[in-house]
Amino acid sequence: MWLVSRRIKNLISQIGLFSGVIHCMDCGSIHHYRHQGGNRYNSYYCRAAAKRIKTCPSRHYIREKDLYDYVLKEFKHLMGLLKSHEKELVAYLENKQKISDRHQLNHKQQSLQKAEARDKEIDHIIERLYEDNLSGKVSDERYAKLVGHYESEQKELKDQIEVLKSSVVKSEAESSGIKSFV
Repeated sequence: MWLVSRRIKNLISQIGLFSGVIHCMDCGSIHHYRHQGGNRYNSYYCRAAAKRIKTCPSRHYIREKDLYDYVLKEFKHLMGLLKSHEKELVAYLENKQKISDRHQLNHKQQSLQKAEARDKEIDHIIERLYEDNLSGKVSDERYAKLVGHYESEQKELKDQIEVLKSSVVKSEAESSGIKSFV
């Protein structure tokens, strides 16, 4: 018996420009790239319809050339708007960025306040455990176990508080780079 080596054709020899970005409007699954010879016939097709993974009304596709032309047209339109209404666009983007930054900063500050409150609460719990241990309400063995647990939690909280504090300071100091983007 002869060992025959044959060349296995790589089915995915090229990756499409929009691979992983296009989703089906009907079922939401990703469209896959199909390379068929020349650039004229390359397309993206609904994988769910082809594999019957999800119910999709029809087996549909979009040619890569048509998609490329549409994206280019939209990009040119946005660039035209940017040139004619640059100040309004910059103001809009800066406002949107400020709102987003303010929301993130508020969330970080709330997390910081919760962590600091829990840190103080653990201090009070450890004090009460110590007093209960002295009065004999809690055994030495149980006291050591509970204090070890609370001290490890407090150490994690202190690390978290430091990270949150530096993050809040950094967020307050950062300014948006929208003007440089435009």
